[in-house]
Amino acid sequence: MWVWHIPSAYDAALHNTTVHAFEHLCFAFAGSLYWWHLLSPIRARLRLDGMGPVVYMASTKLFVGALGMGLAFAPSALYPYYVHHARVWGISAISDQSMAGLIMAVEQSVVMGIALAVLFVRALSESEREQQRRERYELA
Repeated sequence: MWVWHIPSAYDAALHNTTVHAFEHLCFAFAGSLYWWHLLSPIRARLRLDGMGPVVYMASTKLFVGALGMGLAFAPSALYPYYVHHARVWGISAISDQSMAGLIMAVEQSVVMGIALAVLFVRALSESEREQQRRERYELA
Protein backbone atom coordinates (compact mmCIF):
# COMPACT_ATOMS: atom_id res chain seq x y z
CA MET A 1 0.00 0.00 0.00
CA TRP A 2 2.75 2.42 0.97
CA VAL A 3 4.93 1.67 -2.08
CA TRP A 4 2.13 2.41 -4.57
CA HIS A 5 1.51 5.76 -2.85
CA ILE A 6 5.06 6.94 -3.51
CA PRO A 7 4.50 9.79 -5.99
CA SER A 8 6.74 8.30 -8.72
CA ALA A 9 5.04 4.88 -8.50
CA TYR A 10 1.59 6.47 -8.43
CA ASP A 11 2.50 8.66 -11.41
CA ALA A 12 3.77 5.62 -13.35
CA ALA A 13 0.43 3.85 -12.76
CA LEU A 14 -1.48 6.90 -14.01
CA HIS A 15 0.51 7.10 -17.24
CA ASN A 16 0.77 3.41 -18.15
CA THR A 17 -2.20 1.05 -18.25
CA THR A 18 0.01 -2.02 -17.74
CA VAL A 19 1.56 -0.53 -14.60
CA HIS A 20 -1.91 0.53 -13.45
CA ALA A 21 -3.21 -3.03 -13.90
CA PHE A 22 -0.15 -4.36 -12.06
CA GLU A 23 -0.80 -1.90 -9.21
CA HIS A 24 -4.34 -3.23 -8.77
CA LEU A 25 -3.11 -6.81 -9.06
CA CYS A 26 -0.65 -6.07 -6.23
CA PHE A 27 -3.48 -4.61 -4.12
CA ALA A 28 -5.68 -7.66 -4.73
CA PHE A 29 -2.86 -10.13 -4.01
CA ALA A 30 -1.67 -8.34 -0.87
CA GLY A 31 -5.24 -7.95 0.39
CA SER A 32 -6.04 -11.61 -0.24
CA LEU A 33 -2.85 -12.75 1.47
CA TYR A 34 -3.49 -10.39 4.39
CA TRP A 35 -7.07 -11.54 5.02
CA TRP A 36 -6.27 -15.23 4.39
CA HIS A 37 -4.28 -15.39 7.64
CA LEU A 38 -7.29 -14.08 9.52
CA LEU A 39 -10.25 -15.74 7.82
CA SER A 40 -8.90 -18.95 6.37
CA PRO A 41 -11.32 -21.82 6.91
CA ILE A 42 -8.36 -24.19 6.70
CA ARG A 43 -6.42 -24.59 9.94
CA ALA A 44 -2.89 -24.22 8.64
CA ARG A 45 0.40 -23.57 10.38
CA LEU A 46 0.29 -20.00 9.08
CA ARG A 47 -3.14 -19.27 10.54
CA LEU A 48 -2.98 -17.00 13.55
CA ASP A 49 -4.58 -18.07 16.83
CA GLY A 50 -5.17 -16.50 20.22
CA MET A 51 -4.32 -12.80 20.37
CA GLY A 52 -2.12 -13.09 17.25
CA PRO A 53 -4.88 -11.87 14.90
CA VAL A 54 -5.63 -8.90 17.15
CA VAL A 55 -1.96 -7.83 17.17
CA TYR A 56 -1.72 -8.45 13.40
CA MET A 57 -4.79 -6.28 12.71
CA ALA A 58 -3.87 -3.54 15.19
CA SER A 59 -0.38 -3.13 13.71
CA THR A 60 -1.77 -2.99 10.18
CA LYS A 61 -4.43 -0.50 11.23
CA LEU A 62 -1.72 1.80 12.60
CA PHE A 63 0.40 1.65 9.43
CA VAL A 64 -2.46 2.03 6.94
CA GLY A 65 -4.07 4.69 9.12
CA ALA A 66 -0.79 6.59 9.15
CA LEU A 67 -0.78 6.55 5.33
CA GLY A 68 -4.31 7.93 5.18
CA MET A 69 -3.57 10.60 7.77
CA GLY A 70 -0.33 11.49 5.99
CA LEU A 71 -2.26 12.08 2.78
CA ALA A 72 -5.02 13.96 4.58
CA PHE A 73 -2.76 16.37 6.43
CA ALA A 74 0.09 16.80 3.95
CA PRO A 75 0.95 20.51 3.57
CA SER A 76 0.89 20.30 -0.23
CA ALA A 77 -0.35 18.03 -3.01
CA LEU A 78 1.95 15.02 -3.31
CA TYR A 79 0.89 13.93 -6.79
CA PRO A 80 1.86 16.33 -9.61
CA TYR A 81 -0.56 14.66 -12.02
CA TYR A 82 -3.54 16.15 -10.18
CA VAL A 83 -1.97 19.57 -9.78
CA HIS A 84 -1.65 19.97 -13.56
CA HIS A 85 -5.00 18.51 -14.66
CA ALA A 86 -8.54 19.81 -14.77
CA ARG A 87 -10.40 20.00 -11.49
CA VAL A 88 -13.44 17.82 -10.95
CA TRP A 89 -16.24 19.80 -9.31
CA GLY A 90 -13.77 22.65 -8.75
CA ILE A 91 -11.91 20.83 -5.96
CA SER A 92 -8.23 21.71 -5.65
CA ALA A 93 -5.59 19.00 -5.79
CA ILE A 94 -4.75 19.42 -2.09
CA SER A 95 -8.43 19.26 -1.06
CA ASP A 96 -8.93 16.18 -3.22
CA GLN A 97 -5.88 14.53 -1.63
CA SER A 98 -7.04 15.46 1.87
CA MET A 99 -10.50 14.01 1.28
CA ALA A 100 -8.99 10.85 -0.23
CA GLY A 101 -6.72 10.40 2.79
CA LEU A 102 -9.63 10.89 5.20
CA ILE A 103 -11.83 8.46 3.25
CA MET A 104 -8.99 5.92 3.28
CA ALA A 105 -8.47 6.33 7.03
CA VAL A 106 -12.18 6.22 7.91
CA GLU A 107 -12.94 3.24 5.65
CA GLN A 108 -10.07 1.18 7.01
CA SER A 109 -10.94 2.20 10.57
CA VAL A 110 -14.50 0.95 10.16
CA VAL A 111 -13.55 -2.31 8.43
CA MET A 112 -10.58 -3.07 10.64
CA GLY A 113 -12.35 -1.86 13.77
CA ILE A 114 -15.19 -4.31 13.20
CA ALA A 115 -12.72 -7.08 12.33
CA LEU A 116 -10.67 -6.30 15.44
CA ALA A 117 -13.75 -6.54 17.65
CA VAL A 118 -14.76 -9.87 16.09
CA LEU A 119 -11.22 -11.25 16.38
CA PHE A 120 -10.92 -10.09 19.99
CA VAL A 121 -14.19 -11.81 20.92
CA ARG A 122 -13.04 -14.94 19.06
CA ALA A 123 -9.72 -14.89 20.96
CA LEU A 124 -11.57 -14.61 24.26
CA SER A 125 -13.86 -17.50 23.30
CA GLU A 126 -10.88 -19.67 22.31
CA SER A 127 -9.20 -18.84 25.60
CA GLU A 128 -12.35 -19.77 27.52
CA ARG A 129 -12.68 -23.09 25.65
CA GLU A 130 -9.03 -23.89 26.31
CA GLN A 131 -9.47 -23.14 30.01
CA GLN A 132 -12.53 -25.41 30.16
CA ARG A 133 -10.53 -28.22 28.45
CA ARG A 134 -7.75 -27.83 31.01
CA GLU A 135 -10.24 -27.96 33.88
CA ARG A 136 -11.88 -31.11 32.47
CA TYR A 137 -8.45 -32.74 32.06
CA GLU A 138 -7.51 -31.91 35.66
CA LEU A 139 -10.74 -33.47 36.95
CA ALA A 140 -10.19 -36.70 35.02
